[in-house]
Amino acid sequence: MDRCHINIAVLEPSTVLYEGLSTLLLKTHHHYYFYRFADLEELAAMYDGTPFDIVVANPCMVQNKQKAFVRLKKKLPKVFWMALVYSFYDNSLLSLFDTKLNITDDPELILKCFKKASISCKCEGEKGKSKLLTERENEVLVALTKGMSNKEIADRMNISVHTVMTHRKNIIEKTGLHSLPALTMYALSKKLIVFE
Repeated sequence: MDRCHINIAVLEPSTVLYEGLSTLLLKTHHHYYFYRFADLEELAAMYDGTPFDIVVANPCMVQNKQKAFVRLKKKLPKVFWMALVYSFYDNSLLSLFDTKLNITDDPELILKCFKKASISCKCEGEKGKSKLLTERENEVLVALTKGMSNKEIADRMNISVHTVMTHRKNIIEKTGLHSLPALTMYALSKKLIVFE
């Protein structure tokens, strides 16, 4: 269980909450990969290409689409559904989820909830397939955290700017992280960089 690859889909309009949740989870020993979606339809369309293990959803994203939500849950029976709550919602809506997290919960409680959800995921055969960054992608990531531009990275690594952009795209796809602060936290959690 120590190094399993868990795909987490997040339906959350707040960038701050999305980044905070992903940063918290990247501090664990699991290989969590994050995918952010704008709505249920986008999530359903992407599931075939990326089978998700856990979906974390703000209940406001499903509040007026409960029938569509129930249909999607039936279509994806192996997915563990978490409600990320920071407002009042009717219990009938919250009961549609497997569990709920409050943003005021202690981080240890949140991590424990994800660990419990991860146990039900099929991790045994995933070790060889996990999307670890290549050595070159790690080099590009470290350069990005130092604030280098694509051109500077290309010059330093003696590769084309196009290749740097391809590495960046792969880093984003494999980590599920889009912002530089989140990528920096990822690099710190993987001990690719250290605070001086």
